[in-house]
Amino acid sequence: MKINSSVSHRPAIEPMLSLINVVFLLLIFFLVVGHISADDHGDLQLLETRHQDVEIDIPSDDWLYVTLSGQCIYHEKTVTLAQFKDHFKPAQAIYIAVDASLTMDKLNDVITRLKQNKITKLSLITRLEEK
Repeated sequence: MKINSSVSHRPAIEPMLSLINVVFLLLIFFLVVGHISADDHGDLQLLETRHQDVEIDIPSDDWLYVTLSGQCIYHEKTVTLAQFKDHFKPAQAIYIAVDASLTMDKLNDVITRLKQNKITKLSLITRLEEK
């Protein structure tokens, strides 16, 4: 005589099936999002930064300082963009120390004027934060 039990014996995987479906859908989602946000600019070379001390052959007195207002200071004197031609020689290496809050708009004006005067060896002085 066989007695039927009211409790059915289902496989243990069935409660996990919905979780597996959710994980699978998340996997598909991240694959699609990762593909959409991939960089489509294959020919673009991004800037590299190096966290090391570099020997600078120009003393800090010879740096071009740009203040928050966009004012340029060279050899402790204020220099206007129009006067760059008188103060800098073509092919001269220039180190630019910029106020951290300066907008790129104002810095771009300075860099554009330097490039118009055939000065292309420009280095931007930054500070390495202590950890």
